[in-house]
Amino acid sequence: MRNKVLLFVLVAFIASCSSTKTKSYEDEYSEYIISNVTECLVDTLFSHNDTGIISSVEIQIIGYVNGSAIIKFENGAGRFEEVYLADSVRYVYRNEWYDDGLIFIYMPHEDVSMGNIMLKYKF
Repeated sequence: MRNKVLLFVLVAFIASCSSTKTKSYEDEYSEYIISNVTECLVDTLFSHNDTGIISSVEIQIIGYVNGSAIIKFENGAGRFEEVYLADSVRYVYRNEWYDDGLIFIYMPHEDVSMGNIMLKYKF
């Protein structure tokens, strides 16, 4: 009887461990809010990855801009990749990346008078 109880406890423990998802850095995004979408902005997104191993970047661009704008992300060796933003925005930018910082440039067109843009990113 005692062996059956121990076996049951062991199986229950293993089942609970395998069904519990541990949170890793890969599940976590940092957030950057572009608070004034009517003005140009140059800034840097920094990694909060403590492992020291960076091989890519993913940036989710979410929000709304009443008009149109361009956001450029550093793409290595002084090059930038442009993403066109208009009205409701939901775009994912992914790139191979090995640095702990990435420069971006936000440039609204003259027709932008309001909106909100959030960058959710991870390295």
